[in-house]
Amino acid sequence: MATAGAAKRFCLFLWLLLAGVVELPAQVSEHMRRAQEALRAARSADAITEFTAVLATDPKNLDARANLGVLQYFAGQYGDAIGNLRIALSQKSDLIKLRALLGMAEERTGENAAAISDLEQAFPYLAEQKLKVEAGMELIELLLWPLRSREGRWSCQCAAAGKAGRSTFSTRRTVSTRSWLTKPRWRSR
Repeated sequence: MATAGAAKRFCLFLWLLLAGVVELPAQVSEHMRRAQEALRAARSADAITEFTAVLATDPKNLDARANLGVLQYFAGQYGDAIGNLRIALSQKSDLIKLRALLGMAEERTGENAAAISDLEQAFPYLAEQKLKVEAGMELIELLLWPLRSREGRWSCQCAAAGKAGRSTFSTRRTVSTRSWLTKPRWRSR
C-alpha cells in the first residue's frame, strides 16, 4: 500500500516536471543568477521577472522575496512591495532596511498606522545616513500630519511667539535653527 502511494506521487512529480510546472533547484539558481546579472546591468524589470520566477518555484526564498520587494518599491509598485516585504520580514524580522522601506511604502499607500509602527521600529537602528534621513522625514510627517490644516500650513499652540492662541507657519519657509530659537517667524490667524 505504501509503495503504491509513493509510486503515484513519483508519477505525479514526473508529469509535473515534464509539463514545466515543477522546476528543479538548478533552474532556481539559474533564475537567481540571471536576476543578479540584471541588477548589475541596471535592468530592474528583468530582475523583477527573474525573482518572480524564483518565487513561483520556491515561495520561501528569502533573498528573492526581499529583492523583489525592494525593486517593486523603487519601481513605484508600493502595493506589491508591501506584500513581499511583509512576507520577507515574517521570515526574518531583523532586516532593518526592509522594515524602513515597508514603512515608507505603507505611507505612500495610506496605511499610516502601520507605517508609523514600522518606521519607529527601524529608525533607531538604521546605519545608512541617506536612508535614515528619509525614514526620519517620513516619520516626522506622519506624526505631525494631524496638525496640518487644509491650507497646507501647520498649526499649533504657540506660547514662544509671545501670543496666546493658535498660530500658523508656512512649511515652505526655510528658517535657520538659530533664528527659530531667538525670533520665531509665526503669524497669528
